[in-house]
Amino acid sequence: MDNSIWMARTVGVGYLDLTGCMALGMTGPVLRATGPPGTCARRSPTAGYETYEFEVATQTSCDAYGRFLIRLEEMEQRLNIVEQCLDRLRPGPVMVEDKKIAWPAQLAIGSDGQGNSLEHIRHIMGQSMEALIHHFKLVTEGFRVPAGQVYSAVESARGELGVHVVSDGGTRPTGCTSGTPRSTICRPCRP
Repeated sequence: MDNSIWMARTVGVGYLDLTGCMALGMTGPVLRATGPPGTCARRSPTAGYETYEFEVATQTSCDAYGRFLIRLEEMEQRLNIVEQCLDRLRPGPVMVEDKKIAWPAQLAIGSDGQGNSLEHIRHIMGQSMEALIHHFKLVTEGFRVPAGQVYSAVESARGELGVHVVSDGGTRPTGCTSGTPRSTICRPCRP
């Protein structure tokens, strides 16, 4: 961190202040190197971030060195979150309780080293034909989602990464785009 060659190449280099960041729509470490602690993990938490203790890394140098220090601090904070996750894990397999979206439990490997064993398939078929049909439809058709649109963002390595999806009520989106908040113009999805 305090290597003279590294500091000569990063301190004062790539200067971008808060005004410039706002004009360019910058997010993530670039914005946080100017001082504000804005992050998607705090502003609109996903995946339970609101239940974990962590600090948002900020600097005020507005340069490449400040962004470097933020990334180092972010790695430490992410490790802290991983340790908290490990403390919360219960022993045993993690399974989804909702049978409408859950995959079959206790999957086994066949004698060919691939897929489910014949014994397991017989077990599923013997248990419930409805379950077998449901899982077949789940795999071949996918989930049916309500008609509408949604924009959701997560904090990625380079800042906010957002996805805008439009649904007509089917199992495939009718429009989608991803990128920064400025690129939410929806386009038809590619097959």
